Amino acid sequence: MKLELPDEHIPLLIRALEHYYAYTRAVQRDDSRYQQIADSFKRKPPLASKLDPKSLKRKRV
Repeated sequence: MKLELPDEHIPLLIRALEHYYAYTRAVQRDDSRYQQIADSFKRKPPLASKLDPKSLKRKRV
């Protein structure tokens, strides 16, 4: 499954997942899936489709 999210929403999603993980630990229902998902979002590079194609061209020297 693919989710189309604007780049500015990703930090909010990560923060929400981390908060929910902290909640599960506080109520002694430690569920590490939420932290794992948050970590996977942190590791993903920005989408190539959102990069400016002009910035990808090599400059001639």
